[in-house]
Amino acid sequence: MNYPPIYPIRELDPVAMTLQESVRFGFNASDPIEGQEWDMINAIPRGIGRTRLGPDHRAFVLTFLHQTHCVRRIQYALLNRNDTMASAGHVNHCLNYLRQTILCEAADSVEKGDFMEIDYEEERVGETLVCRDWETAISIFDERYEDWVKWRNTWNR
Repeated sequence: MNYPPIYPIRELDPVAMTLQESVRFGFNASDPIEGQEWDMINAIPRGIGRTRLGPDHRAFVLTFLHQTHCVRRIQYALLNRNDTMASAGHVNHCLNYLRQTILCEAADSVEKGDFMEIDYEEERVGETLVCRDWETAISIFDERYEDWVKWRNTWNR
């Protein structure tokens, strides 16, 4: 195998993330600001979530970036069932992929109350989780993407 099984990055620091309802990332197809917010998901990191590893610079996608891609495709499907970016097969793949990766990384945090009985208009702030620092991961990913672009420009003329 000419590539590592896990993305070569230092251990990420733990960070706190409080779950909360947001006015951002809505489902109003005619609101250009909401569209820009959703477009931001695929804009970071550079390279559309693909990275190159090993001496042959093989292409790979990090799991959490594939997950955000799937969230975006499901959002497309909810707004427009005929959108070619969100075909039934693609959305089915994404729902299954998200289900499997959520189970793989099952969070063991305990949430108070019954989420089926919460009034999300009134109770807008939820639990605080301990997560990995994804901003650092994206920063390192972007740096490595720039290295790949330099290599590609040098060797693939």
